[in-house]
Amino acid sequence: MCLHLNQNAPNFFSFSVFLLSNILGGFSSKLDELQALFDDSNINIAVLTEAWLHSDITSNMLHIPAYRLFRLDCHDGRQAGGVAIYVKSI
Repeated sequence: MCLHLNQNAPNFFSFSVFLLSNILGGFSSKLDELQALFDDSNINIAVLTEAWLHSDITSNMLHIPAYRLFRLDCHDGRQAGGVAIYVKSI
């Protein structure tokens, strides 16, 4: 099934999505680079897989201004895994 969107419709909206996976060592040490990328590319939603997050890394430590963070840490003892999703605030 193919869905065609009418860009002239009054309720049409568009947004940019960014997907990043397998950042060696996780992304928590690369927040400055991510923030610059989000800003430069006007990213609305960023999905980061294999985020390497755990309970010792708080959401405050991962704050990127103008974005809300949703996270799911890996709880099975592995160092890797987990997902982080940043959604741009309106």
